[in-house]
Amino acid sequence: IAPLLQAIRDELRIGLRPLNVDSDSIQVTKDEKVSADLGQVALSIYSIDVSPAAEGGNAVLAREYSVAIGVTTRARFVPVDRRGENLYTDIGNDSIISVDEVLERVIRMIHGQPKIVQKASKLGEVMGLVYSEPLYLSRSISNPEEKGPDHFNIPDNGEGDVTYNEQDLEALYQEVVFQGAKCFQPALDFESTLD
Repeated sequence: IAPLLQAIRDELRIGLRPLNVDSDSIQVTKDEKVSADLGQVALSIYSIDVSPAAEGGNAVLAREYSVAIGVTTRARFVPVDRRGENLYTDIGNDSIISVDEVLERVIRMIHGQPKIVQKASKLGEVMGLVYSEPLYLSRSISNPEEKGPDHFNIPDNGEGDVTYNEQDLEALYQEVVFQGAKCFQPALDFESTLD
């Protein structure tokens, strides 16, 4: 899965530059959580499902992946209206990057784009992996979810002086799920059990 996730990450880093989304804020993660030290917008790219592409004895040779891309927009960057439209959508305010705008662009950049699997195949070449079939939008969270401090990976530095109110709105989060990318491994290397 690593070459596919890396290909998605690289494509998003290029495509979201016009929205001033920092490249370091687009990361491959283990789940929806993002680092606490990122900017106004952060994207988490993670695998949610690995299934056999076909049933039977060759199931280990072909797999189908589902990938989630989560968009986190930090509430503290919105100066006045922390719970209103400025955080969700960019209507009438060009200086704020909204969760809605980023999500729409992510969908256009990933849905049905063959260049993602082409790059993943190139990255996976050293591991003998070949990807086929573009990713297609499968589902999404229809409304952004309000997230508190627990949505962020906050490193434990041993200092207990940072306190959070669990009811505080820290961010809005919305995700989209893509599926359909198939990965083929033409040969498996098994260690011999005979001596």
